[in-house]
Amino acid sequence: MKKCILICGAALSLFSTEALAQELDLQLRLGTQVATDASFDALQDSNLLPYTTLQVGYALTEGSLQGLRLFLSYDNSTTAPSDRLGGGVNLDWTRYRFMVGGEYGIMLWNMFRPLAGIGVGYALGDMTVTADDVRSDFTHDIAVEAFGGLDFMIDIATFDSGQVVRFNAGTRIGYQMQTEARFDQLESGFPTWNRVDNDLGVLDTDGMFWNLGVGLSLAF
Repeated sequence: MKKCILICGAALSLFSTEALAQELDLQLRLGTQVATDASFDALQDSNLLPYTTLQVGYALTEGSLQGLRLFLSYDNSTTAPSDRLGGGVNLDWTRYRFMVGGEYGIMLWNMFRPLAGIGVGYALGDMTVTADDVRSDFTHDIAVEAFGGLDFMIDIATFDSGQVVRFNAGTRIGYQMQTEARFDQLESGFPTWNRVDNDLGVLDTDGMFWNLGVGLSLAF
């Protein structure tokens, strides 16, 4: 009987999702996405798209939802201005993306957390075309992602009230899909705001991604 209790206790300590009642976290992530579609070649020679993400998370650590974290994130990715048609046309593209989602993980040794998650959100694409003048177009698209990852967490401060500050670092790898962005109306800037129907085609940015992040969390 004692042997069974010891074995069960060890198993619970190894595969525990236990934490304090609630947990808020803030993370900064640096990543790369691989855009494999030929349409991306119009923007740059490399198919690697770097991006920066700021993410806020909230952990549900009680009851049947223990181990689930919800997150809200913003990321920004941009390509360097590219010369096309012998330098006669410059293309500059930036994407702003807002995501909401969830991830589920199991704590191991109260330090490591393997996880899997999904997210859905809104992507704003900004294309600037510089030729005889400067014109721009915007796209509004839906983005979806699925990923797996591993987090490392360690307590760095404990308050008398029981609150705990944790340092966390982790990695994510997954796949991102987005509705095809069509740039078909170019607008000139102030003061004329002239709009020209000029179809630049469709930009497809679907592909794998990976990132590394660091952050702080407050458990209370």
